[in-house]
Amino acid sequence: MDTENKEILTEENTTEELSEEATTTLDVDTADIDAELQRYGVDTESEAETEEEETKKKKPFIIQTPVIIAAICFVLVACIVFGTLGVYNLFFRKGIDGVWQSDVFAEGVYFVFDKKGTVAIDAGGMRYEGTYIFEESEDGTYSVKSDLFYAVQMYTDHTVTFGEGKKSMTWSNEYYTINFTKSKLPDYKIDAETITHASADEMGITTFKTDEALVGKWTEQLDESSVQMGYPKRTLVFEKDGTGSERYHFDLTASYGFEYDAVSSFKYTVHNGSVYITSESYSGEKMDSVIEGYSINGNTLITPDGKYTKADK
Repeated sequence: MDTENKEILTEENTTEELSEEATTTLDVDTADIDAELQRYGVDTESEAETEEEETKKKKPFIIQTPVIIAAICFVLVACIVFGTLGVYNLFFRKGIDGVWQSDVFAEGVYFVFDKKGTVAIDAGGMRYEGTYIFEESEDGTYSVKSDLFYAVQMYTDHTVTFGEGKKSMTWSNEYYTINFTKSKLPDYKIDAETITHASADEMGITTFKTDEALVGKWTEQLDESSVQMGYPKRTLVFEKDGTGSERYHFDLTASYGFEYDAVSSFKYTVHNGSVYITSESYSGEKMDSVIEGYSINGNTLITPDGKYTKADK
């Protein structure tokens, strides 16, 4: 009986103590509560960490609305800015890139400018190639300069004024004025199968013929004295289909400070060791030439006017 009473008293005392402890802890802060719980074997840190991990797992990654709106605004502004620049460059920004025809040069002669600073004076089978500079000065005037103009007996510097819509322009200096209108290049195709060379026609040559050994690119051999004197370097190209080109590179850097190229496109036929060459312009004008008697020794082409070395294209 005494033992049972002791056990009952002990359980009652323990319950009262726990009740008093739990009641007392209501007046303390969180740290004290955690300390009391740990005193009775509860791992509060593990439970807190577990709850935090569960919260992270359940919480999705969401891009906030202000960020999305800001990104959309940025894209729209970029489109507006670049679109405006494109319209400005197309309709308002001055430039001479494109194809132009003048009132001074013959019909079928075109000035072709690109945006990278390259210019060609193109007549079809014959053209000159070089570079140009187009500038706007502080007072709002425009000018164009190119050493290539020297090749067609023009002065190198001109003041430029534009007509409405950039469809016309005028070049002027103290010596002359040239008017240009916007144009486009005519279709140009070389018919190598039709022999039109006057001398070949007289000899009864009516069909195209090539020489496999002649096909390729050939660069003229110039000695040092010729280079120093400014002789143009000549390059010949013969294609299998009967077309070809001839390029003269004029390097006048030492004496005049510039260089340019003269290029002709042609069709050819081979007969009895000679090459009959014909170039045609946009206007239909025909220019004939002949390489009379040539020989090939390895990678060297020997002609009456010089030797050429075969080169990879």
